[in-house]
Amino acid sequence: MSLLQAVRRWAVNKSGYRKYGLRYEDICMEEANHNKAAIARLSSEEQYDRKFRMKVALDLSAKHAILPKELWTTDESDKRYLSEGLKRLENEHAERAAWDNKA
Repeated sequence: MSLLQAVRRWAVNKSGYRKYGLRYEDICMEEANHNKAAIARLSSEEQYDRKFRMKVALDLSAKHAILPKELWTTDESDKRYLSEGLKRLENEHAERAAWDNKA
C-alpha cells in the first residue's frame, strides 16, 4: 500500500460517514445544480436507497449513536453512483456550448 493510499484510507475513516452507513457521494452537497441534476437522473431505486441511508444516518446522529461495526460501509460497498451521471452532464454541457458557439 502506498503512502497516498494509506493517507486516503485514514482520511476516509476519520471523516466518520461510514459509521452511519453512508457512501461518499451521499455527503456531497445536493443543493449544487450539477449534483441535483445527477440525482434526478438516478433510478427510483437508487434515489430511494440514497434517501434511506440519509434518514438512517440522521436518526443515528440525533440519538448520538453509530451503526454496529459489521453494518458500516466498507471499501467494497462505497461505490460511486453519481460520478457517471455528473460526467454525462458535463459532456452534455460541453456539447451544448460547442453548438452555441457555432451559431
